[in-house]
Amino acid sequence: MANQRHQSGNKPKATPIKIYSFKDALWPGPVRLTLAEKNIKEVEVIEVNLAVAENFSPEYLKINQHGTVPALVIAKTTKILDDSTTITKYLDQNYPGTELYPVKEQSIVDHWIKQAHNVDGNLLAISSANLDELKQKKAFVEKFLGGSFKGFGKIHAEARYCILPSETKGNAIDPECLPTS
Repeated sequence: MANQRHQSGNKPKATPIKIYSFKDALWPGPVRLTLAEKNIKEVEVIEVNLAVAENFSPEYLKINQHGTVPALVIAKTTKILDDSTTITKYLDQNYPGTELYPVKEQSIVDHWIKQAHNVDGNLLAISSANLDELKQKKAFVEKFLGGSFKGFGKIHAEARYCILPSETKGNAIDPECLPTS
């Protein structure tokens, strides 16, 4: 796991929170946006490389038994929060700056968060300009997912990758996606 310190000033300071993240993962995104929006600098961001299954290491499972990112560790209490909504609400309530969860709007914010969590996180949409670009992206996805999930082999072997036509890009259709008669 790689450390990236985000601190203001030159003096070393105790980091009050640590956030375990992976820059290419979906759910750490709201946490990173909250850090930026509220200009929170005294945080240690530790990258957990999901592509090589660091999230299933015994070290990380002690931090987050679910093996998911993000996770936030509050140094003074050693309390651990392990979901993006709880983490962003904690950051909003405990750090100055823009109020991201205004009391008057809480039910609306909660509604849209719930809607976002209903999106299938396993849905993978890839846009590409041509078949060569699709092949490059397919190779990346296969490498990324192939080493991350136990039991993914069967699904991975049967997976079909398609380029669907786009009126704006004029993409071609991958011949492998065409029905066979």
